[in-house]
Amino acid sequence: MIDAVYRGVARHPVLAFFVVFAIFPWVVPYKSLAAQVLIYGLFALGFNMLYGYTGLLSFGSAAYWGLGAYGTGIALAKLKITSLWLALGIGVGAAGLGGASSACSASAGAASTSRC
Repeated sequence: MIDAVYRGVARHPVLAFFVVFAIFPWVVPYKSLAAQVLIYGLFALGFNMLYGYTGLLSFGSAAYWGLGAYGTGIALAKLKITSLWLALGIGVGAAGLGGASSACSASAGAASTSRC
């Protein structure tokens, strides 16, 4: 039994990774802690890709991550939106708008033909 599982994981490591972390929040006793572990792990992976592999020290991804989190929080708390999925969409939209506005301001001085 264990050998069959090991062979399956060895054949499809990415699929095994996604399966384990997809069921992780429902297996552990503290579901909100598990969700936070997965969120911070995703943030750490992004930082590792940016700084570890390329050597570029940038916290721009943290700013967009924070914009998405604040957008979702404001949509849930202040705008009284009851749908979590709609609030998450608003958070993604806030992060996208922040990214687009910073990209437009960064590219405005770089080329005279920038169209923002």
